[in-house]
Amino acid sequence: MDRDLLLSLCPALRTALIRCRYDLDTVRELLGPEAHAALGRSEPVPARRVARGAGDLGVLVRLFLLQDTCPEDEVAQALAPVTTEQAVQAGLVERDGDGVRAALDLRPLDAGTGSRWVLSDLDG
Repeated sequence: MDRDLLLSLCPALRTALIRCRYDLDTVRELLGPEAHAALGRSEPVPARRVARGAGDLGVLVRLFLLQDTCPEDEVAQALAPVTTEQAVQAGLVERDGDGVRAALDLRPLDAGTGSRWVLSDLDG
């Protein structure tokens, strides 16, 4: 991970996250109560089903919350204006075969003060 490069990407990454509405309320709304509860029990299948047809927001859910490998073109669209290459170089994502998967955990946070996110290492 290139910490300085990752920090320099934060404004553009924030733009992408806001554009995709990757915030706690919208993610909960997308998943619905059943899939959200299943995800809390470490059962990702219902959330994966819902996220597959949910555009850029669904890609971010699959990439960061479900830690799925996603098609690179879909990730590029969801992260724009951050390019996939910038995200790889910064250590946010990594290539996995023909796709891209999260290298860091990026989750929406309910801070009560607008959109916020927590970026951390992936769980072991």
